[in-house]
Amino acid sequence: MRPQECGSRTAVRWAKLTDERGEGIEVLAPGTMEFSALPYSPFEIENATHTDEFPPSHRVWLCPALMRRGVGGDNSWGARTHPEYTLHQVPLKFAVALRPIR
Repeated sequence: MRPQECGSRTAVRWAKLTDERGEGIEVLAPGTMEFSALPYSPFEIENATHTDEFPPSHRVWLCPALMRRGVGGDNSWGARTHPEYTLHQVPLKFAVALRPIR
């Protein structure tokens, strides 16, 4: 098994990430978003072949998105995405607000 993106949540309206002192950041969406917060960048995750290749991390990568495609087919090795799960090429708008927490 290879490491891959994980932990994405759907229908998120806000997310708050704080440290042990209660300081951090709040991410707010005007509607809903998909959101994940991971200790490694998408590049690091995609290029690792085993989890033991990840160094200790002292950061968090925030990944807010309007929507994600995902697998959507019957398998992850070539089946086409079902039409009801296809993201059609139409203009989309996405915005988030970032607020510091002190």
